[in-house]
Amino acid sequence: MHSLRKLICIIPVFTIFSCSNNKNTDDGPKEKKHYEVLFIGNSFTFYNSLDVMSETIAKNIGIDMTCKSYTLGSHSLLEDTDPNDSLGKKIFADLKVNQYTDIILQDKSNYPYNHYADFKSGVRGMKEKIVPLQSEAKIHLYETWGYTSENLTAPIPEMESVIRKNTTMVANLYGLEVTYVGQAFTYVYENYKDINLYHQDNKHPSWIGTYLAALVHVATLTGEHVKGVTYQGEYGKTNEYGQVTFVDEVTRNILIDVAEQVVFGQQ
Repeated sequence: MHSLRKLICIIPVFTIFSCSNNKNTDDGPKEKKHYEVLFIGNSFTFYNSLDVMSETIAKNIGIDMTCKSYTLGSHSLLEDTDPNDSLGKKIFADLKVNQYTDIILQDKSNYPYNHYADFKSGVRGMKEKIVPLQSEAKIHLYETWGYTSENLTAPIPEMESVIRKNTTMVANLYGLEVTYVGQAFTYVYENYKDINLYHQDNKHPSWIGTYLAALVHVATLTGEHVKGVTYQGEYGKTNEYGQVTFVDEVTRNILIDVAEQVVFGQQ
């Protein structure tokens, strides 16, 4: 299956079936596990507090998960590897004293798209620094989404397909896993035009964009289905970005179905 995945993911495709994780869907009894998750990234991670959202969704379906994050706007993984970098210092001071089950790396959003060498170097450097300090942690690459920008003119699905291909190649090269959030974004973008996963800048995630990202992360990290999620946020509330922090039942169920399809290959 892994070899098939490599063949599929090096070809830019836009369907939701391209890179599903094909997790074991056995619904039999499973040993209760505690997940200690660390997110390392920038604004695509700290917008709407992805760590808090992921923990909330996990606990909503009975998964024992604790999440935290280290983030800095426009920061790259390559910068994190610098021993003199302010964020890097904090990350590796933490890794020396705390143990995690899962570490999720999110690079500068355009690096997997048009700065492949820097992306590859950053991932390699982070793995080399993390592995000696973390005996049990799985390292995941956070595959982000396409977006519009004055400097980037490719259609959103086309940009995301390149991000997906390059993220998969680097993950395979270094023996890492991938959370295919961008793939989920593309499917919603192409099939549900009335669902807006983007903030008003057309780049960062809206609240429900982060909600979808959290669904994909939780399902990928745990191998657990997220069909039972009932969490909908807070009706009538807005956050610091002026975004509504609530998802209606119909939209919630669509996002759950998309996450299920991306991670497990079924709805």
